[in-house]
Amino acid sequence: MKGQSRKQNISKVQKDSVFSRRTAVAVLAVLLICAFFTGMNLLHSQAQEKTSPYHKYYTSIRIQEGDSLWSIAESYKTHSGKSTAEYVHDLRQMNSLSDDTIHAGNYLTVYYYDLELK
Repeated sequence: MKGQSRKQNISKVQKDSVFSRRTAVAVLAVLLICAFFTGMNLLHSQAQEKTSPYHKYYTSIRIQEGDSLWSIAESYKTHSGKSTAEYVHDLRQMNSLSDDTIHAGNYLTVYYYDLELK
């Protein structure tokens, strides 16, 4: 009886040891995968920063007679990578506008991109 109990204990220890090794290998694999994707993300971010020599700036413009958010967006969206509609949306948010209505003589904050570092 003691021999059989001893074999069961050894078998349980072996199973626990195998389980511990498998768990350690699985955890290590997950950590390596996370490290790989983090590294790739950092490299991609750095590559994007290096390929865009444009700097983003903000300015206030005086709205002229005949201006619309759409015409202003068309003028200032250059190098933003955004469509005119997306730029209009940004203008509305930045200037707390509830719709596209603007009035000559008022001021509007816009952003633009330039190669020159100011």
